[in-house]
Amino acid sequence: MRNRLKNYHKYLLSNQGDFIIEKVIFHGIAIIIFVYLLAMSAFNLMYEQYFLATLLFAMCFILAFFYYYSRFLGHYRTSYLLFGVVCYLVIAINFYFNDGIQGPSAYVFLMFHMVMMVLSSRKHYVFWIVYNSVIITLLLYFGIFHGESIPTFYIDREHQFWDHLITYIVSVLGIFSIVVTLKRLNRKQKEETEKKGVELLEVNHMLQNSNEQKNKVIALISHDIRSPLNSIVSILEFEQAGDLDEKELELVRRELLTITTHTTKMLDNILEWASFEMQEKDLNITRSDIKSACESVLAVFAILASHKEISLKTEFKDNPVVTTDMGKVILIVRNLVQNAIKFTPAGGEIAFSVEKIGEKVEISISDSGIGLSEEKLKSLFRLDIQPTYGTDREKGTGLGLYLSKENARKIGADISVTSEEGKGATFIFTLPLSIGDWDQQAASEPKR
Repeated sequence: MRNRLKNYHKYLLSNQGDFIIEKVIFHGIAIIIFVYLLAMSAFNLMYEQYFLATLLFAMCFILAFFYYYSRFLGHYRTSYLLFGVVCYLVIAINFYFNDGIQGPSAYVFLMFHMVMMVLSSRKHYVFWIVYNSVIITLLLYFGIFHGESIPTFYIDREHQFWDHLITYIVSVLGIFSIVVTLKRLNRKQKEETEKKGVELLEVNHMLQNSNEQKNKVIALISHDIRSPLNSIVSILEFEQAGDLDEKELELVRRELLTITTHTTKMLDNILEWASFEMQEKDLNITRSDIKSACESVLAVFAILASHKEISLKTEFKDNPVVTTDMGKVILIVRNLVQNAIKFTPAGGEIAFSVEKIGEKVEISISDSGIGLSEEKLKSLFRLDIQPTYGTDREKGTGLGLYLSKENARKIGADISVTSEEGKGATFIFTLPLSIGDWDQQAASEPKR
């Protein structure tokens, strides 16, 4: 009930998103004065003051028109100017027919002048001050020096008491509404300023972080990729010169495989990261079973794992057909299995399993590697480009897990990890059976 009243109050005062202080105050004051005029019209009828009752009742319709013209037709400036001119004249008439200086018109003049000062722009200040001063001067002069010509309105002192009291209360309410609205706007603007300040700090931090990461990428390209390429060139020169026997050639070939594999991984991750930074690509949704999609990738990693004397076991408890961007699924699987091989020592084991759970597919990659500390787990999926080293001194960029998490986000999937330092790690990649009607707008949301 309270929320409904609050929403109705907002509706009466302003359009959604159109919280302009002058408009809100004008609409609020118009409503208060409308209620006041109705009450005073009834009050005057009760005391058989038919002219004043009719005048105030007619003013209700004029005020309602000004309110409607501003609130619903959008002509605020014209409405408030006409409102000011007409209301001053009506107050002057009320002064004459409401016992002059013996009546409560002075309260209304003060309140109404404050209203017009709040509603006006600076260029209109002088006009309203002069307009108010001229009218009140003329009325005071007429009331004091020619008071005998002003008709007597009050029938007794009780009537005068209630007229003063009601007018004073309404004037106080009018001033109160102005103050409350001003404070509310000030508080709202302060909150918005603070919010924008926090957002600007976050954006600034993100820009600084992005700049730092790009500088690191340049360093990686200039050293960590150029260095292995130079090594490859040197090895091939030795082979071409015939300086190596068959045993040495076998060692050289294995070294070439290791160097090129690590360099390819590094390039893949850097290029994928650059793709994320440069643009948000649309999803390429296809339909395939998990086993067919992952078999070729797993076959290559089985060879790489065997070179490091690691056992890679695969188990397809289920082979569900999924509708998703299979390219991103393969990229994630590739990065997670690569990561497991990288941080598992010789003689270790890696288990790859697929299982359908409800309307989701769970791909699990467990290893018996070095594991992760609690501190590393907290920052595991953050963008932090820096050299990382595996158990066989394999060098990486630290981009793989970040890219995996971002690609999972794009297809409505998730990656979780459990690990204990020295006891291996388990990564669980969970994706929906069908991306279906999943909101693709979410897939193109900016990265946080």
